[in-house]
Amino acid sequence: AEYSKTLPPELIRPIVLYLKNDKKSLHSCLLVSRDWCKETVDLLWKQPFHFLYTCNKINSSVLAQFTNPKLNNQCHCSNEKRQYQATNLLMTYLSIKHGIITFDYFEFLRVLDLHELYCAIKDWNQWNKFNKDNSSPLTFKNLNII
Repeated sequence: AEYSKTLPPELIRPIVLYLKNDKKSLHSCLLVSRDWCKETVDLLWKQPFHFLYTCNKINSSVLAQFTNPKLNNQCHCSNEKRQYQATNLLMTYLSIKHGIITFDYFEFLRVLDLHELYCAIKDWNQWNKFNKDNSSPLTFKNLNII
């Protein structure tokens, strides 16, 4: 009898879900194979900034979520601001979609925690200030985020 060298996604998914709070194990899962990577990316990109150390989970009053077609619609901001944010996110998505990417990350996204996003941007900005060798053309002004 011939055996498959890989597990089917139906078996990989429960394993990845079991490890959902173990950052190091999830990192390892990304590196096993394309199937393992896909299942792990699916989990991680449901809430992409969740694992950042700097995101203060205690300050949940700052938490705000906004929506695009598949996100939870729980934004605590005006309709105009929500529409502006959703449009910005969609435009960014469309510009990325024309490039060559491994996964359609936007399709995985379910929750965008604005507090976590703010912390990630703040960390990235601080890292950029201290890393003078970084010649990346990407800036906050280009992203129209802050």
